[in-house]
Amino acid sequence: MRNLLFVLVFISITVLGCEGNKSPLENCADTKFKKFNTKKDFEFKNTTVVEFFKKSYKEKMQFYWYEHYNIECEQERKFAPKTFKVKWQ
Repeated sequence: MRNLLFVLVFISITVLGCEGNKSPLENCADTKFKKFNTKKDFEFKNTTVVEFFKKSYKEKMQFYWYEHYNIECEQERKFAPKTFKVKWQ
């Protein structure tokens, strides 16, 4: 019985850990980026909007405007950390 419980807990942790949960900061930056950038903005980077958001946080940060929105989100988090966490988690 203990072994079964251990296996179930292990599988649950593995599955939940692989979902790719984003940090509140990344959620904020993604939302702002989607709101202010159009499909046309991606054409010169030879990537689609869908492909862009599949990239890792580090890869997205290489894009100038994404970094800009990330900085805005950092400032928002610094100004009102509790509100930021509730809003973007």
